[in-house]
This record gives sequence, structure tokens and C-alpha cells, in this order.
Amino acid sequence: MQHYIVLGNFTEKGLSKIRDAHGRMLESRDIFRCVGGSLKELFHTFGRYDFVALVEAPGEEEMMRALLILGEQGQIRTETMVAIPAGHTMEIIKEL
Repeated sequence: MQHYIVLGNFTEKGLSKIRDAHGRMLESRDIFRCVGGSLKELFHTFGRYDFVALVEAPGEEEMMRALLILGEQGQIRTETMVAIPAGHTMEIIKEL
């Protein structure tokens, strides 16, 4: 499984329906599960982003599929980064 960090913001539409945020989080978990992944953690944050999520997915295509499904609802905008666990990075460094 690949790890991803998703940085997100609510759109105006998302903020206008903020009372539905819990249901949308549950729906997001289902969407990631349907593509073979999982929403591991979701944090609401102060500052530049409204939320940060840690997600696992089999690969980039599955991750893109899930994010497009979420994005087409028009309630969030996201920026996504591939996250490599430090232990794996240390193994790569040892091979240098």
C-alpha cells in the first residue's frame, strides 16, 4: 500500500453544509475502501488548510479515482503528497 498525505480546504459549498461534515467523513472512508484503500486518520486544522488526512491506497490510479469522486461533489479542494515511511527511507539510504 502507498501512503498519501491529503491537505484540504472546504469550498464555499462545503462550508455552507458544514453541519454534514461527519456524514461526509464517513462517506469518504467508504470511497477509499471501495478503491481498495483506507482513510487512516483525519485531522481538522487551523491555518492554511482546513484538514489533513493520512490515506493508504494500492496506487496512484486508485488514489486519483477516490479524490476525483470526492472532488466532483464540489465541497472540498485537495493537495496530495506521496508519503514514504521513514523506516523505508532509511533502508534506501543504507543502500546508497
